[in-house]
Amino acid sequence: MTDQLHDHCGRFARNPDPRGKRINIRLTASEFAEVNDQAEAGALSLSEYCRRRVLGRRVMSQTDQVMIRELRRIAGLQKHLFNDTEAGKVHAQETAEILHLIKGAIMGLSER
Repeated sequence: MTDQLHDHCGRFARNPDPRGKRINIRLTASEFAEVNDQAEAGALSLSEYCRRRVLGRRVMSQTDQVMIRELRRIAGLQKHLFNDTEAGKVHAQETAEILHLIKGAIMGLSER
């Protein structure tokens, strides 16, 4: 993939299909504010946010991304407790239930 990103001199290669086409739309002030707020929540530029929405791609808020990372971290700690401690093995059923709940929470956030 790095071969595609750089030319033979080490500089970034030009995109063979540059984004040169435009779509102009008119929005009310409140519509623009709503779209702009949603782009900011997803940590995306307004253009990238609109491009993803128009093309049916996923837009996930920055808060959801942080929450998913934290849930995965917690699940990893739960697995560590289960695998590396005697108490984890004693509470295997509870650990399995916790991991199942964490997985469900991650799936719920991912589907929004």
